[in-house]
Amino acid sequence: MREKEFNIIINGVGGQGLITLLKVISEAALAEGFDVKSSELHGLSQRGGSVETHLRFGNKIWSPLVLPGKADLVFSLESQESLRVSFYASKKTTFLINKYQTPTFSKDFSEKGISENLKKISRKNAEFKKQKRFLAKTPRRKIKKFRKDI
Repeated sequence: MREKEFNIIINGVGGQGLITLLKVISEAALAEGFDVKSSELHGLSQRGGSVETHLRFGNKIWSPLVLPGKADLVFSLESQESLRVSFYASKKTTFLINKYQTPTFSKDFSEKGISENLKKISRKNAEFKKQKRFLAKTPRRKIKKFRKDI
């Protein structure tokens, strides 16, 4: 019997496909026999604003929301947005961050600056990926190991 729960935050800006990614991961977890709960925000996606989704799965999940400090994985589809959801992270949280940055009128953070800020929260390194290979290059052995760890 699986008793551990796994908590994921997926965030980025509107139009990047966050809701689609949330649904793909949710379906995969359901296919593996997990109880799945998710929460999504639709409104800002039309304006290119910040969007955040929560996904939780495990033996029995009661709430769709990830509590602060309880995220196991943070998927940021826009690099600066990873800082916005960093309060969900703990020392054990893994960050997967797309290198894409939305142009802003304020100061942009560099990849190094984002990494340094996230290291203050999580012991694990933030892993930056280019957008075109963001999901397609995950080796099957890592996915199998991930499934065994849950």
